[in-house]
Amino acid sequence: MSELDPVPWEEIEAATGPPTATEVESYIEDLRDEITEESAFEAVKAVYDEWKTDLGDDRTLSDQGAAFVITYLLERERIIDLRGLGQGSLVKRHPGADELRERFWEQEQTLWWLAVELGVHHSLVTFWLWEADIPLAERNLGPETMEKVEAHRRREEDSE
Repeated sequence: MSELDPVPWEEIEAATGPPTATEVESYIEDLRDEITEESAFEAVKAVYDEWKTDLGDDRTLSDQGAAFVITYLLERERIIDLRGLGQGSLVKRHPGADELRERFWEQEQTLWWLAVELGVHHSLVTFWLWEADIPLAERNLGPETMEKVEAHRRREEDSE
């Protein structure tokens, strides 16, 4: 295996569950009706605080990554509006599936470099790749995760 070999999301999810960024989605859905009249900051903070309090030490997403993913999802769902705020829209920074695929696979840009160029956290880039079903490269997975993926692959081969 090579560090640039693709690892499909279905294998990652079967081995370790969905990407960590997805853990905030249910909090947005649960709080949706309560945060519609709040400012962008207050809405993001409400979801963030609920997520952090509820999951405690079981959180897998970093604090900064969570803030970016929550903000993106709230904006995408039109719950908040980031126009006129500093760097502006996270939704508009989303390069789209084709461009993500090209930059990540054809140009071999890393998650962190995409994050730097797009002005977002790498957790949001990972979330965008997951949404577009663009596989990660082996280099994006830590040794523990790759061990779980390899174990899943062996189980699949054994069951055939």
